Amino acid sequence: MREYLVKTVKVGDSFVVALPRELLAAEHVTEGMTLKITVQKCQRDSALSSSSVVCDDDNPWKALE
Repeated sequence: MREYLVKTVKVGDSFVVALPRELLAAEHVTEGMTLKITVQKCQRDSALSSSSVVCDDDNPWKALE
């Protein structure tokens, strides 16, 4: 299983997530396919560095609140 960091974009009343081309190619994803996606909320940790990312491993469902 591959992990990627993506950002959401608000379109009307919905949020859209753009998947990286590398993922689409590696998994042979095409238009109209049904995908199972796991959501885990992550945030940048400015205390460490601008490229560090901290994810909430304790409660992955917190992102759905």
